[in-house]
Parts: sequence; C-alpha cells; structure tokens
Amino acid sequence: MSDNKEENCPTVAGVVLLVEQHTSFFLEQLIPNLLLFTRPFDELIIIASGLSKRSRTVVGESVQQLPQDWKISILDVSLGTVGQNRNRGLEASESEIVTFLDSDDYFSPDYCRFIVELFLADNFDIMVHGFVPVEAGAESPPALDFFQPGIKSPHLNSQAFLGNVAIDWDGKPTDFGPTNLKFSDPTQSFSIHHGHMTVAKTVALRFHENALARNEDGVFLHRALHHGLRVHAYPLQLSGYRLWTSAQPFRYRLARKIWSFTRRTRQHRRE
Repeated sequence: MSDNKEENCPTVAGVVLLVEQHTSFFLEQLIPNLLLFTRPFDELIIIASGLSKRSRTVVGESVQQLPQDWKISILDVSLGTVGQNRNRGLEASESEIVTFLDSDDYFSPDYCRFIVELFLADNFDIMVHGFVPVEAGAESPPALDFFQPGIKSPHLNSQAFLGNVAIDWDGKPTDFGPTNLKFSDPTQSFSIHHGHMTVAKTVALRFHENALARNEDGVFLHRALHHGLRVHAYPLQLSGYRLWTSAQPFRYRLARKIWSFTRRTRQHRRE
C-alpha cells in the first residue's frame, strides 16, 4: 500500500463493519468494490463482530484476493452495537483519518482519493457526503462521482446546520427524538448519508454504545457540532446505500422490544 501513498499525504484507514448478516455482501460486493479503488487505503481494518467460525474462515480466505502489499487486519470481536464496532475501529487504527464502510453498500472507486483531497483542502474534523439509494435486490453498482483533479469541491460546514440546543446531546441516547442533521437553509440542503462518515484521528469523541438506541451516527454528529468540531458536508455522491438491508442482530431487536414494552408499562402505571 505504501507505493500508493503520495508524499506528505495523510494516511487513511478503511474500517469495515462486518456482522454475520452481511458476510455474503462482503464476499460478493465489497471485495470486488475495493479492487476497483484508484487509491487503496493505507489500512483496511475488518471488525468481524460475532461471526460464526465458518463465516470467519470464509472472510479470512476472501481477503487473499486483495493485493498482498495491503495492510489488512481482521479483528475478531464479540457481537457489538454499531457504536461499539465503530469505536473499536477508531481505537485500532494507526492512520490519521478513519472512514467507515458498510459491507452491503457501494463506494466510489475514488473514495479514498476523495478523502485525502478533501482533507488536505479543507482540514475537516468529520466529513459526510451525498449518496445514491440502491434497491435491496440490485446486483450492479450505481453511478458514483469520480475524482476531478484541481476542481474545488463545494461543501457546507458546521455553521450550515441547526444545532438543537433543546436537547442535551450528552444525555441518554434513548431519550432523543430524530437525530439527523438539519440544514439552517433548506434551499442548500441535500441528502447526507450519516453513517458513511470520515473522522480525523485527533477527534476525541466516541460513538454511544447503547443497544436500545440505533441513532449512533446522528448523535455523534450532533455531539461534534455541540463541541465545536469542524463538520463538513459535501454534495458529492460518493457512496451507494443499499435500502432495507441494515443489520438488526436478534439480541438487540429483542432488547429494544423488551425495553419499549417495560417503558410503556412504567408510563401507564404513573398515569
């Protein structure tokens, strides 16, 4: 991988969040996608979260398809929430920038090149971008943006977003309402994929790990705004988001149902 790194350019880690439900996407979609990258990651970290022995073996064999000079590590960890797995990737990375990859989604072949170019130009703490929705059964990748050398990429920074001061973003994630970023000027708004974010290693914030709240990304971004970090959003369509395939491990679905039921029961008793 070092041959692909330009002098004085920041190093980038791609962190793959992989659960049992997405192993087929990893094998059949993400691996071929990564082989098309015009600039590979300096690190590829696969968070193998709660994989069966069979799936873990297949994943280990599949990465042999990638170039031998790539720095690849597979972290075998217990089944964790999205927040836990993102934090695991942040802690494991030795690169200056960390970006998160979902195995069931698509990424521009210039994804890593874009990240380096945008970071050098704008010095963001956190970067989010546009995306293309992909139907669940789609078998071919969508058309995504490519790198255009020398062209300044327009973007919106932290001041373009509404910070909801009525919510204590350091409170319990289960108590929050909708957490997607809202634009101050609706005429400037565009669709953002909150999960496909890139984070500078210097950022000290971490994702919440509460299994009862699947709002890790929105809460993280709002906390970043609350703490004065430089959040940049680019209208570039850098990824394809596969609809209706988000991982929902049974133990977490069950925990949320129990919590929701007991919460309603407690409220009813108070009334």
